[in-house]
Amino acid sequence: MLKTSKSIHLQNNNQITLEGNVLHLSGLTLKCGLLFPHTIVKDATLHNMDPIPEGNTLILTVPSVDTPVCDLQLKMLSKTPPLIDNIIVISADTAFAQKRYCNENNVSGNILFYSDAENHDFGKKTGLQILELGLLARSIIVCDKNKVVRYLQVVPELTMLPDIDLALSEIL
Repeated sequence: MLKTSKSIHLQNNNQITLEGNVLHLSGLTLKCGLLFPHTIVKDATLHNMDPIPEGNTLILTVPSVDTPVCDLQLKMLSKTPPLIDNIIVISADTAFAQKRYCNENNVSGNILFYSDAENHDFGKKTGLQILELGLLARSIIVCDKNKVVRYLQVVPELTMLPDIDLALSEIL
């Protein structure tokens, strides 16, 4: 059984681990109470877009949809109550891989997937880019209707799950 993580603050030299091996996060660090930065990702049709719409938004960043931990996390997310305006998943997978994952796993239309594979703009502007892997750290971000970051959890160990219930309590 995977453990749920406690959140970390990225003052620890912006480091996380993968099975105990230290990985470094790069880019600007998100902070609660500040406006979410403008970022560019690709949607399923390969159009560039800012992934953060208006409304209360739960953003889940995952290293890859093709790992067991991410699969479990996304299945848990699909059971999220429909009281949230927007549920967004961002990974460094290509939009094609994300679309395949959604089709194979019957992911509902209330979860939007965006790709940060092309230029890692999202990872760099949020401080969630893993230098050694070119992937995103596993995190949950909650933004309010004005795109202000209200909650941020980055898991300290990449194989751990974030606390989705705690993040949801920030919205509901």
